[in-house]
Amino acid sequence: MADDWKYAVEDFEDGDDATDGGDGTGIESADQATDVFGEAGTTDIEPGSPSLENTLFVCLGVAVALVVILGI
Repeated sequence: MADDWKYAVEDFEDGDDATDGGDGTGIESADQATDVFGEAGTTDIEPGSPSLENTLFVCLGVAVALVVILGI
């Protein structure tokens, strides 16, 4: 039964591996995560002010949730 596992325990152990991309993540350079456009790396999310439409939808969602929960 133990031989039916898809992955071995050694696959999840920490340590230096020959397939490491050198960045200490344990992921090969070619296997790095990409976004939906295929671009690798992280992008910073910058704060901004919410639009009026988004604010109204949030308030409407809160109002509907209160009506459903409180049964008004």
